[in-house]
Amino acid sequence: MNEVKLTPLHHNNSAQIAVRFKYNYNLKTHLKKLDGIKWSNTHKVFYLKYSTENKQLIYAHLRAINCYVDYTELSVKKTISTPVFTEIKLPTLREHQQTDLLKFEKWMQEKRLSINTINTY
Repeated sequence: MNEVKLTPLHHNNSAQIAVRFKYNYNLKTHLKKLDGIKWSNTHKVFYLKYSTENKQLIYAHLRAINCYVDYTELSVKKTISTPVFTEIKLPTLREHQQTDLLKFEKWMQEKRLSINTINTY
């Protein structure tokens, strides 16, 4: 039984389904019969535009010749977690702390540090 792996592929500025397998002439000729499948010289794989219909089409086409089709990488949804920023509330400064802060800011300006550096501190 031949093993075929379906993986996501970004090719020609769009999402594709890559069909990866160890070289097998019969499998290669059978894949060429599938409508819309193309060969990528860049990635050295057969590929088809990414869609649920195409995924099912490839699966059915390969199962017809008794291939094991591994499509686990296609079903994994990669979510990008966005960091949640919470507002930081700083305590209010006393009068002597404010004057110390202004002195420090003036000292940094005298050292000719950039405004971004001063704002960071």
